[in-house]
Amino acid sequence: MSAPIELAMEEALRPGRYISEHASFSLVNELESVAARIAEADPECAVGLYETFIAACYEKADEVDDSSGYFGMFGGSLFARWVTARQAVSADPADTVARLLRWMARDQYGFWSHVEDDIASALDEDCWDQLVDQVRANHYRKAGFIREFEKVVTGVTPEPEPSFLEKARARWAPPE
Repeated sequence: MSAPIELAMEEALRPGRYISEHASFSLVNELESVAARIAEADPECAVGLYETFIAACYEKADEVDDSSGYFGMFGGSLFARWVTARQAVSADPADTVARLLRWMARDQYGFWSHVEDDIASALDEDCWDQLVDQVRANHYRKAGFIREFEKVVTGVTPEPEPSFLEKARARWAPPE
């Protein structure tokens, strides 16, 4: 089952071919089709396919003008899908989280930008607990970060930022 999906992956990624910003949306649509095929695969097979797909997307990143951010968002979405597949095969939560954190630390292309919600919603309770433990153990010296992280852990959500228009109204509205 994995060989046809890997072939589709390679065909969609078009190794060695530069993808312009204009063509990146079409590329991501093709990649989403491949990801949908992986999601239908046996979870054990899907884990390896997602790992290959993530690696292949990193390899392709230098050949894509991702000014729109579509490719990076797609690459980031693969991590949550990988987590879901790992949990479906009862993979060790500590190993899952450790691997996620290693990927995050090595990311040079922005795949990890704004994927927190996707990954947090994909993590089951055991993986969430492992993530919290590992972040606390490895990042406790980062005072500003850990303070905000603890708010997330305890469910305290930050006040939403006012929108651009709300800020503009507050600053430029005519006096009453």
